[in-house]
This record gives sequence, C-alpha cells and structure tokens, in this order.
Amino acid sequence: MSGSIGPMTVMFVVMGTLFVVAIIATAFAVFVFSGLLAVMAILVVGLLRDARPAWRCLPLVWLALAVLLGLTAMGMFALWMTTAP
Repeated sequence: MSGSIGPMTVMFVVMGTLFVVAIIATAFAVFVFSGLLAVMAILVVGLLRDARPAWRCLPLVWLALAVLLGLTAMGMFALWMTTAP
C-alpha cells in the first residue's frame, strides 16, 4: 500500500461528512417544525378554550404528524443516499 490518499478516499470522507450534516440538519428541522406546530396548536386551543374537549388533544396530533413527516423525510433521504450511483 502506498501512503497517498486517493480520490475515492476523499470522496468517501466528503460524502460521509455531507451525510452526517444532512441528518443533523433534518433532525433540527423536524424539531423546529414540530415545535412551531405545537406552539400554533397551543394558541389555537387557547382561543378555543370553550370548545369541545376533543380540541384539547390537537397539539399532540400536530406534533405527532410533524414528527412523522420528519421521520419520513429522513427515511427518504437515507434511501436516496443508499441508492445513489
């Protein structure tokens, strides 16, 4: 083995770094998006405090949908990364 670093090693390191950065950015986006949805839902429930009790679970539903959407996005990105040429 020679002591030089080849282009495949550089590409592997760059793609690995980009993959980790993309996963962290996606997780942060899921956190922010779900947080914003939860805050909006809490405000809506505050405005509808005299509404039916079923409306009080709205923040949890929105939070669960946001997390599910984020996990779906992360899964699609992981699938794209593993099947890329």
